Amino acid sequence: MIDVCQVFRVLFAVIAAAGAAASGISAEAPAPARARDGLPVRVSQWREEPYADVVLNTPELASCLHLATGWWDVLRPPSAAPEPSALEAAIAQHLAGVTPFTPGTLLTVVVAEGGVKVPQAVASGRTALLLLPSEPPAGVEDAARTVARAVLRAAGSTAARVGRCR
Repeated sequence: MIDVCQVFRVLFAVIAAAGAAASGISAEAPAPARARDGLPVRVSQWREEPYADVVLNTPELASCLHLATGWWDVLRPPSAAPEPSALEAAIAQHLAGVTPFTPGTLLTVVVAEGGVKVPQAVASGRTALLLLPSEPPAGVEDAARTVARAVLRAAGSTAARVGRCR
């Protein structure tokens, strides 16, 4: 005697196979989607806003400002920044294969201008703050290399140890 459950299983399998054949679904798995090369990077320009707004809206950027003591006083929107798409591609290329982030994580780079002679950067979490000189304008490769170093340095460091917390 055939169990009732087996009848339903066979019936369901026949209906599923007939439905798949009728709809044109093949037994072969579809080709995987091409993975995006490199790390997704978004470059934005510094906007002057109150410090409290920076802390509330972008806490990782506020953390970068805490790490870069004295930058808040000299930050201003860049007058001659590299092309954002070129900078994004160069940063992604420098971090390809060695990125400390999980795939698909977006790295945000905020570009500002200040009183420095060479590009400088600091990173915290998934955000980097790039400070460019006003004269001479920084090249894309120099800026990208500086951001990549800061991101890797931040990923390899641990939080500072507080003496009373052991």
